[in-house]
Amino acid sequence: MGPIDTTPNTQQVEATRTIRGGRAPGRNEPCPCGSGLKFRHCHGDAYKVQTVQRFAAGMMSKMIRDEQMKRGLIPYPWTCRNCKEGFRTPKESTVVPGTPMCPHCDSTDVIETEVKEEKNDGEEKVR
Repeated sequence: MGPIDTTPNTQQVEATRTIRGGRAPGRNEPCPCGSGLKFRHCHGDAYKVQTVQRFAAGMMSKMIRDEQMKRGLIPYPWTCRNCKEGFRTPKESTVVPGTPMCPHCDSTDVIETEVKEEKNDGEEKVR
């Protein structure tokens, strides 16, 4: 993970500040988004807004990746040789700690599949 960019996106902050009648709400006024919080605790803090947006983008990309795996568009990172099912994360064996297990059939005969990811410049990277 790279360094966190703490500079606020001024376009988004200005757009949020001018929701109510074209004027910026005061620090102690209710936030125009309707959350019930004071503006300074909600959309008045540009760093919090940016952090929430970054978190939401990360969750959305995870949900998209999960849906692509369910539909068979991209392979699951783990595959069971016994039941041939793919899955995201293996269970840990209770008999031999540290040994991955299939969550479907409890087999320890699982393999980690190579997942190819495309970089921005078109090159493939194998994980």
